Amino acid sequence: VRQTPATLEAARAPITAIQFDRVRRFIAENLKSPDLTPDTICARLGLSRRNLYYLFEKHGGVATFIKNRRLAACQHALTKSSERELISSIAYEYGFTNPSAFSRQFQARYGFSPSEVRSAYVNGPNAHVAAGSTFVDWLMRV
Repeated sequence: VRQTPATLEAARAPITAIQFDRVRRFIAENLKSPDLTPDTICARLGLSRRNLYYLFEKHGGVATFIKNRRLAACQHALTKSSERELISSIAYEYGFTNPSAFSRQFQARYGFSPSEVRSAYVNGPNAHVAAGSTFVDWLMRV
């Protein structure tokens, strides 16, 4: 097949989709690593920073994508944890290095603190996770 501007353009979308999926899988496999950064991804997958940032433009950027994946993993872990497991341990496990910053980011993303989320799961669906809010209300917001 002869390379023309039209054939190159036609190949761009599938190549971009394959690259994005490759990076997404790498992020999922390394989510717990505090060293998971754009530079690490570029070095390990042989991508330029420009290309990596282009791939994640629609997702708010690569750092935001990683943070949101980590927050989702922590939210899931909180639903499976006991009250004895420290929330900071869960945050550290998923690559957050500052428990206070983790709590602020979690609250900003989900509207509830990590302890409120865990408490709602530990205490069951009738537990109030915020004043005037039920567990079902919380689920609808998440």
